[in-house]
Amino acid sequence: LVAQSGVCTMAVLDLVDVPAPTLARVPRSTWLRLHRMVEGTDTTLLLVAATPVARSAGGLSIATGAGRVAAAGA
Repeated sequence: LVAQSGVCTMAVLDLVDVPAPTLARVPRSTWLRLHRMVEGTDTTLLLVAATPVARSAGGLSIATGAGRVAAAGA
C-alpha cells in the first residue's frame, strides 16, 4: 500500500530474515504485481534479501559480498 500511495519516492521491502526456500516458493506473479504497482510512478521499490528473489526486464539485481559488488539487469 505504501508503494501505491505515491507519498514516498522509495519503498523498501526487507526480506533478509526470510529463509531462501521460503522466498523460492513465492509465486513469480507476486513480484510482477509489486513491479506493476510502481510502474509509471516516481516510486522506487527496493527488495532487500539474502539471495536474489525477483527478476524483471526493467529490474536491476545488485549482489554484494565480502569485497565484491556485482550488478545485473536493466
